Amino acid sequence: MEILGEECRILYVKSGGIMRMEREVKKKPKPKENLRRFFIYLYLLLIASFTVSPFIFMLCVATFGGSEWGWAPSFPPKILPRPITFRHFRYVWTTYKFSRFFLNSAIVAGGITICNLFLDSLAGYAFAKLRFPGRDIIFALLLATMMIPGETLVVPLYFIILKLGWANTYWGLIVPGATGVFGIFLMRQFIMTLPSSLEDAAIIDGCSRWGVYWKIILPLIKPALATLAIITFIGAWNSFFWPLIVANQEKMFTLQVGLAAFREQREAEWSALMAGAVIAMLPTIILFFSLQKYYVRGIILGAVKG
Repeated sequence: MEILGEECRILYVKSGGIMRMEREVKKKPKPKENLRRFFIYLYLLLIASFTVSPFIFMLCVATFGGSEWGWAPSFPPKILPRPITFRHFRYVWTTYKFSRFFLNSAIVAGGITICNLFLDSLAGYAFAKLRFPGRDIIFALLLATMMIPGETLVVPLYFIILKLGWANTYWGLIVPGATGVFGIFLMRQFIMTLPSSLEDAAIIDGCSRWGVYWKIILPLIKPALATLAIITFIGAWNSFFWPLIVANQEKMFTLQVGLAAFREQREAEWSALMAGAVIAMLPTIILFFSLQKYYVRGIILGAVKG
């Protein structure tokens, strides 16, 4: 019922074995509060529209029919595809070997992600739970390497790859990114929040250090692993500079290098180019939404435990 513009609810509370009646009053939102919420939602809607609009435009251009080459720049620009066609996707997938580029990107990004998850979590466990001389100094030196620009390492790293004979191979594309200081730092910080009693109990029961890492630590750090997997996969999937240097044969091109080569050779085929961009974007979107539950959980746990 309503009393003086307020919503009233009767509650029965048991205290000391005696039932007593209380009144819970919930104030109605004020007009100023409703107006403030309206402007907040309007602002968020505008930001979301500006963020999503380039992707919608890219999808419209990729499905644009009506001519042999699809969409072309004009004034005023044509946005809505009439008619809708998916032949540009089929064209870049089969005719221009985007299927091969997609496979190369999947192998490289997947290999880098798996290596980072294993090696970074293993190193993070060592720095978080094991006691050995110089542990903190070594970790500080690792963190200091994050200050070094990556561009300064390209030339020596490229000569190492040439000496090993890994140019135009998956080894040359995967091994340089197989581990990262940020991943080690992230794993160490998360593992440090785990109680040491779990590790001690497992060791008392006869579990080895490897068994503790594999059977106890890894299942407990799934949120952190999901966060690292998303960050690493997206970074490796979108990598352009290093694959461009190491892979100079078309059969070893990744999607990003293949898109750039396609742009150089067929600069008038905008619909086919946007179709290739949509293909390159899909795996990262699928990965994020498939691991979103663990990713959000990792952020929440980090906020609570940090």
